Amino acid sequence: TDTVSQTFNVPAGKTTVTLKFSLHVNTREVSKVRMFDTMTVSANGTVVGTYSNEDGTIGTAYAVKTIALNAAALSGQTVTLTFSGKEDASLPTAFDIDDVTVTTN
Repeated sequence: TDTVSQTFNVPAGKTTVTLKFSLHVNTREVSKVRMFDTMTVSANGTVVGTYSNEDGTIGTAYAVKTIALNAAALSGQTVTLTFSGKEDASLPTAFDIDDVTVTTN
């Protein structure tokens, strides 16, 4: 398991909190119908997104992912954003993330 985290503050009174990032999933898993390897995205311990070897991309293409976070729960809070990848013991999968941004309104 590999995990990376970052904290940020959401100012009080914000009505939208949006997470955006680029994801490239490079996998050697053959099956596209069973999750062998997964990556979860969490905000303060609540899973807000799950990706797997099923999301594998061809070549070096990145896909932009957008997740609307629970603004009511996060407004005025310090938030820990966590990306956590887990593989089985078989074929490898790499979850590459880039260009992570959080916007509030």
